[in-house]
Amino acid sequence: MKRTILALSVLLTACAPPQTAATPSARPSAVSPQPGPSTQPTPTPSPVNSTPPVSTDQIRAILTNGELTLQVNEELMLIGDVEFSSGKKITFDSVLALLNFENQNPELLSLDAGSRLVKALKAGTATVVIASKARPDLKAPVKIQIVPVPAGIDPNVALVDLVIE
Repeated sequence: MKRTILALSVLLTACAPPQTAATPSARPSAVSPQPGPSTQPTPTPSPVNSTPPVSTDQIRAILTNGELTLQVNEELMLIGDVEFSSGKKITFDSVLALLNFENQNPELLSLDAGSRLVKALKAGTATVVIASKARPDLKAPVKIQIVPVPAGIDPNVALVDLVIE
């Protein structure tokens, strides 16, 4: 085995092009490289689907679930996409500055428009309207049915089954 590796090593060395002053050595050098202009092009980042649209792109549709059900004291983040005239779909996270979130029933539901979190306060039917800031006529209402916590369950008490053997 050692003879095969040695012979292969000698053969590969013999096939290598001769090193000249213009051909840099493949071996590491103790001398640190001198900084200078790079001859290699700088790569440009590829476009990501979550990038905001070009200014000429208009919001065509707001896409989200139109009906939700929550229990009292339950929280949920409103999620969805915005479709632009170019056909590109982008998540709410990426275009939050282009949208308005309006709580139509603050007595039933709390809404943090910055984080899109809704919290059910008491039973009933609440509506959150998501609208384009540029086109206020373009709206997506989200109807949220809030149901009471089932009887016998105290939301302030954790139930644990403990089995000791």
